[in-house]
Amino acid sequence: MLLAAGLSLLVAAVLLLLLQLVGVEQISLVGVLLVLVAAAVVGGYGTRALAARLPPVGRRPRG
Repeated sequence: MLLAAGLSLLVAAVLLLLLQLVGVEQISLVGVLLVLVAAAVVGGYGTRALAARLPPVGRRPRG
């Protein structure tokens, strides 16, 4: 759960930085909501891709 939240926050920050680099000075509430929804969707896909490669929770890797 924290992985999804962290990835979503990272994606939202990157999207807002890209908008600033493009020259957007101000966005409306709808724009902010669109950025947050897009970040949540991308963060969810990223979490699904990464979660399959992580070890199970509560078990130490055997070594």
